[in-house]
Amino acid sequence: MEQQITQTGGIIAAANTKTWKDQPSSMRPVGSISAIKRIVMTFLKADVNPIVIITGYDADVIERELALYSILFLKVDHYDQAELLELAQLGIGYLQGKCARALFTPANTALFSPSTLTQLIELNALAAAPSYRHRGGHPILLSSEIFPQFLSYSGGGGIPDALRSLGIERQWLDVSDRGILPDLDRAEQDAELITVHNEQLFRPFLRIRLGKESAFMGGRIKLLLTLIDETHSVREACSHISVSYSKAWKMLNHLEEELGYEVLTRQQGGKNGGKTALTPAGKKFLSDFTAYEANVRRFAADEFERIFSKS
Repeated sequence: MEQQITQTGGIIAAANTKTWKDQPSSMRPVGSISAIKRIVMTFLKADVNPIVIITGYDADVIERELALYSILFLKVDHYDQAELLELAQLGIGYLQGKCARALFTPANTALFSPSTLTQLIELNALAAAPSYRHRGGHPILLSSEIFPQFLSYSGGGGIPDALRSLGIERQWLDVSDRGILPDLDRAEQDAELITVHNEQLFRPFLRIRLGKESAFMGGRIKLLLTLIDETHSVREACSHISVSYSKAWKMLNHLEEELGYEVLTRQQGGKNGGKTALTPAGKKFLSDFTAYEANVRRFAADEFERIFSKS
């Protein structure tokens, strides 16, 4: 399937070992939802997709928290030693060739606004970051033009050091959005900022599925098929979306039964279960559903704006 390279991808670093009540710190409540879920919702409001979350410590807790979203997870085993630069490079490595730019943020910055994301994207810069009262924050935007250079950097320091070493100037965006600053302690208790942020999250919330007597196609299966198309492995695809191997095959078999044709070719053997790929009919179905989903979301967004913008 031909890759789309116009969209903006999102990367959330949530691999650290800091905890909140014996859970990852990204599970701390900010308002009535967790920090990690709030970041995901903000990305979705700004039409940031695909979203990649880098996990490590208690990865399964975060994956369960976001099970209803079509999100890809990349796990690092040495999460107690991984720096933000390495996590950003891991996410960029996956998004390379799939989007025109990427927004990167650690999970401890949970209240930046969708409008800040939009302004960053509209800068059309090679690298950019927001600033509030002369204090830099997140997310950091990186253009796909510098992905190869960014991935090749192996020096020390953080993302700013990498950009300086590569001779890439970071453009600053002055904003009135104090939610760009990394502080979950403040975010959890800042009722005024949470109220303002909640107002900006107002949006249509769609889950688009196809079905007959029951649903057999939706965002999760779409992501599963996309990953199978990339990796040629059902098992590896499952590892990135928190779906068990047995459940994935139930979903895929149900899909084929309802469609009445094969969407996968299966090659038995090997310790990882052999090689699996999409059939030509499977590729077309995935492409058609992706186009249908995009059209429905575009229509819903236009109607939402037309009806609710004056409310």
